[in-house]
Amino acid sequence: MENERLKGLSAAKLALLAEKLQKKGDLFPHEPIAVVGMSCRFPGGADTPEAFWKVMSDGVDAISEIGSDRWDWSQYYASDPETPAKTNIRHGGMIADPELFDPGFFNITPREARKMDPRQKMMLECTWEALERGRCDQKGLSGSQTAVFLGCSAEEYDILFKTHPAEIDAYAGTGIASCIVANRISFVFNFQGPSMTVDTACSSSLVAIHLACQSLRSHECSLALTGGVTVIFDPIEHLSEAKARLLSPDGRCKTFDHRANGYVRGEGGGVLVLKRLSEALKDGNPILAVIRGSAVNQDGKTLGISAPNRFSQIKVIREALRNAMLDAGKVTFVETHGTGTLLGDAVELEALAKTYGDLHNESQAPCVLGAVKTQIGHLEAAAGVAGVIKAILCLQKKWIPGNLHFEKLAPHVSLENTRLQIAGRAADWDVPEPPRFAGVSSFGFGGTNAHLILEEAPRSAAEKEASPAVVSPFNRRLFAIERRGIIFCPDASPALRTASTDHPWLKRYTLTAGESGQVRHVHQFPAGLNDLYALQDHRIRGIAIFPGAAYADLALSAGRGLDKKAMLQMEDLEFTEALHLPELPEKRTIQAVLTFEAPDLFHLRFFSLEESETKEAPCRWISHAAGKIRLRSSASPSAAFSNVSIERFQNLSRSMMAGPDFYAMMAEKGYQYGPAYQGVRQVWFGEGGTLARIVLPPEAAREKTRTQWHPALLDGVLQAAVEESGTDGFYLPAGFRKLTLFEPPGDSIWAYTVSSEEKGRQRHQDRILDSFIFNDRFAPVAEIRGIRFQHIPQRHLPFQDDLYQPVWEETEFPPEESLEASGERLRWVIFSARQDLGERLYHKLSARGESCRIVFSGGEWKRKKAGH
Repeated sequence: MENERLKGLSAAKLALLAEKLQKKGDLFPHEPIAVVGMSCRFPGGADTPEAFWKVMSDGVDAISEIGSDRWDWSQYYASDPETPAKTNIRHGGMIADPELFDPGFFNITPREARKMDPRQKMMLECTWEALERGRCDQKGLSGSQTAVFLGCSAEEYDILFKTHPAEIDAYAGTGIASCIVANRISFVFNFQGPSMTVDTACSSSLVAIHLACQSLRSHECSLALTGGVTVIFDPIEHLSEAKARLLSPDGRCKTFDHRANGYVRGEGGGVLVLKRLSEALKDGNPILAVIRGSAVNQDGKTLGISAPNRFSQIKVIREALRNAMLDAGKVTFVETHGTGTLLGDAVELEALAKTYGDLHNESQAPCVLGAVKTQIGHLEAAAGVAGVIKAILCLQKKWIPGNLHFEKLAPHVSLENTRLQIAGRAADWDVPEPPRFAGVSSFGFGGTNAHLILEEAPRSAAEKEASPAVVSPFNRRLFAIERRGIIFCPDASPALRTASTDHPWLKRYTLTAGESGQVRHVHQFPAGLNDLYALQDHRIRGIAIFPGAAYADLALSAGRGLDKKAMLQMEDLEFTEALHLPELPEKRTIQAVLTFEAPDLFHLRFFSLEESETKEAPCRWISHAAGKIRLRSSASPSAAFSNVSIERFQNLSRSMMAGPDFYAMMAEKGYQYGPAYQGVRQVWFGEGGTLARIVLPPEAAREKTRTQWHPALLDGVLQAAVEESGTDGFYLPAGFRKLTLFEPPGDSIWAYTVSSEEKGRQRHQDRILDSFIFNDRFAPVAEIRGIRFQHIPQRHLPFQDDLYQPVWEETEFPPEESLEASGERLRWVIFSARQDLGERLYHKLSARGESCRIVFSGGEWKRKKAGH
């Protein structure tokens, strides 16, 4: 009766009730639990919840072949599935480089890290990120009653020690033990609450979440980290599941479909940060969703230990609803266990129909059934937490992605006269009255079942979520360019995020927050001459230079990634130092840092990493360019466009130069452009400026769809403007005041460039120009104001001394008589890098009676004896 009276209360009111009971010394067994942070590593490059949502909302099929980096397929693959000790199933939902890790960040030695199960590494990284996203002070939690409950099943990594016993050392035991997956987190962060790894096979992580909620409600802990992880390394585990006919021969989960024939394995992990809702509201944590209730039970004795039991599934769902004090009709979405096996799917649908399927009237909201396994595979021990993270994202977005591979409902089951619907396609999640509620199921093949009920975050908490995040020490480390030269460890690449831009260098970024609350995106990418932009063709005096136009394209692409429809305007772009690119196969690490100042304005800065030549010397970040991007709803071309007559200028021009002649002239000056940067077709020179027709070269055209304004095209504008700058010495672009892009440039443009009326920061002999860009229809495309060219006299050109190298020239040895005639004996000190040449010269001189000493390069300088 008491529960019936409480059923209508919101999560926030239940939290208030729990707080009042706590003050009286009483515990409230139904206290709502807030999810305040979460992180993940899922197939399809879903290294963040945002990236995971993009995978789901875009309908990505993240299944691929299991690579040979996991095991030697020649030993385990056969086209005939009946072949002993072999299988024809080689698909999986895989994550990239799960073993990569930055041990120093967690104060772990490289030697110990080499023996650590990748599941331990992944959970350490996910723990840090989840705490960071939850605005939890990792250092402040040291010594606290923070609990760790993680789901983790088969010990697959120990296969490496079984096959290579010589690798076993003092760290091997803790490196492969499943209990250490949870215990190492407690050790590294000094958490002193309960810490345990839970193994109930496929339901492990959902059972772990249930235990974490129970621990919080009993006040056994103050904060709980929970989730689960699976990494596929053991071919024996894969083989055993294939031989048991559990795996789909075509490598796809076709959940609830008539073609369902098994599941495809997947790997990954996720971590949730849980806190009692009353305390999360009081402490101002972001609240992503609320766990209203959960339950766990067991099948007991069935036809077989791995056979599902529909009665147990019905019981666990009803118990979770009772624990949540919620009517089944309130739940309008269930993320199902949904593996894609005919028996398992049929049993689960029966249980769902008996619990959530009751249809009281036609206007009742449907209950939609989702199955993320159709996209990323069955993550086994991590399947539950993957389902929970999906459900939380659906609650936040109020949108349900469609299941893949669903054509027609499986035979022997029916959803008629129920409110259940398969999520065959994506749809808005509409409910008669908020809040929304979701269920998540997970069933272990040993018979342990779990079900969990989620509620969308209270409205006030959801609004707070939009406030700036607190920058953590981890983000300060990633954003070390603010203070000192610290390199990103490449092993920390899982910390990178996914953006919405199509630009290949800007797809991944780290989301940080500055000390003043400004949000930052830190993009990091290696740039090589063959990667993008045909950089090998952009050279000044033989040195490959990153084009200034490339900074502009990166900035425009970043802006377009933030708003697909806005008019883009770049302001105050300044090139502070040339970025020299190394010859192949070397690359240069570049960072693009976006700092958001307002919804429509962000700053952009570009850095590169200068590697030290010795391990002792520190690496340093060098600043190369900076500017702003403004997102405008609209912008009109200036009146200057109407004053430009291309035909009239051509007729009045004093001369015209064709493309080949133009680039021959440029080469004489030291501008050495390869085919990809020879886009200028004609240049007309007149009293008022220059006019150039520029066409995107075919060598660069293949990259056009990946850029906003390919540098080869924009660089052509700057090339033609160089001639307007002057002829004495070198002129290099130093930036511009404003670039407004009215529409995407095509493959061919016209650029009219004139001296600018504005002076700005202009040194003697520098030039400031304006350029007006038209398409082939002579409609305005872009306007560039205040292009500044810096004058560099020939004697100050940066590379001219660097292009010399010492060359030995053969010459005649002086005849003996000429030396004797001088009347003095010479002393020779021979510094030899080549031992054979130095020794021959030494013996030659010694034979003539000369005094000789020979010096070879060594590992150190040392004085051998006095007099030398």
